[in-house]
Amino acid sequence: MSVRHASALRRNVAAAVGSFLAGGVLLHVGVYSDTGIDLSWWQRLIPLALVCSAMALRTVAPMVGLAVGTVGFMLDLYFGISVASVFIHTDNIYSATVRGPRTTPRVLLIAYALVALTVAGLLSWAGDVNAAVAASAILAVVLVSPVVTGMVVNDHRERAALERDRAAKIAELAEVDRRAALAEERNRMARELHDTIANHFSAIAIQSSAVLSRSGMEPDAVREVVSSIRSNSLAGLADMRQTIEVLRTNDTAEDLVQHRIADLGDLVDRMRAAGLTVSLTTIGDIRPAPVAVEFAAYRIVQEALTNALKHGRNARVKIIHSDEHLTLTVTNLLGDQPTGVPGSGTGLDSMRERATILGGTFAAGPEQPDRWRVHTELPTDRLQGGTA
Repeated sequence: MSVRHASALRRNVAAAVGSFLAGGVLLHVGVYSDTGIDLSWWQRLIPLALVCSAMALRTVAPMVGLAVGTVGFMLDLYFGISVASVFIHTDNIYSATVRGPRTTPRVLLIAYALVALTVAGLLSWAGDVNAAVAASAILAVVLVSPVVTGMVVNDHRERAALERDRAAKIAELAEVDRRAALAEERNRMARELHDTIANHFSAIAIQSSAVLSRSGMEPDAVREVVSSIRSNSLAGLADMRQTIEVLRTNDTAEDLVQHRIADLGDLVDRMRAAGLTVSLTTIGDIRPAPVAVEFAAYRIVQEALTNALKHGRNARVKIIHSDEHLTLTVTNLLGDQPTGVPGSGTGLDSMRERATILGGTFAAGPEQPDRWRVHTELPTDRLQGGTA
């Protein structure tokens, strides 16, 4: 037996002993109805002892207690109703209703209602209408009301349990949403850091490798390369500083610099300075596009050119403007030898994610054995609310 059940049993036994002593005093002074049966007051303690024994079992074995208490109550009815036994038996019924099996309240309610109606019917058939009314009222109070009270308590407990479960589920869902939002924010920041910094650092690494691999370079050529390296370093530090500032102030990624299609010219110039041959072609009338679309387009082209700088040569960027889509195609010849610049392996996933988030399409892969192609279409007509 657990400590909790043992403590409850001790309290119940103490309550049963106290009730028995109080009921014994009432019986000794004659507080009971006289049915004509000649019994001493101590013999009337037998029904009282039975209902009090049931009280001791009300938490550990409520149905056994109800059975024992019912026997005592029936004996008390036969000997002469005592106030103590009747009062204690209502506790027997209430305990069985509250702590018994789920079907107990309904069974007891039907059974006690039938008992009350049967007794009232028999007394009415015998011609004693007043006794029938009185008996049915007494039985309703003694037998039916404890069941109804227990059913109300059970209903409140079930409602409270459902509310606790609901609150727990809401809290669990809120925690899941919080973790998902946190993961999404981390992924978004990681994507911005990768796309922002990788381009600058890849150019620095390739230019540095070129200087180190070639001996006897003209001072002017070395100065030009070093100047480009310095320019990429400063630009990379500025972007990183800005991203870190966003993280420090707990702002969202939307507060980062929102590059536009018009900024691709500067990006192409920077890639040319890093040693990549790049051509930029624009088809169609240039028209304003939503900020999110232009920003995603810039990042996709930036990542594609970064990959071309690391793994290929002779890149071509083609931009097609239309009423419904902004189409980007970046192709490049595959390099004969690897540059040795490591990659994070997330570039393609980042580009695909940017396109799919906006409802666009993305494809990347070899177009020919020696040519790599990145192609994406971003919708512009469904996002005009974001046009700046």
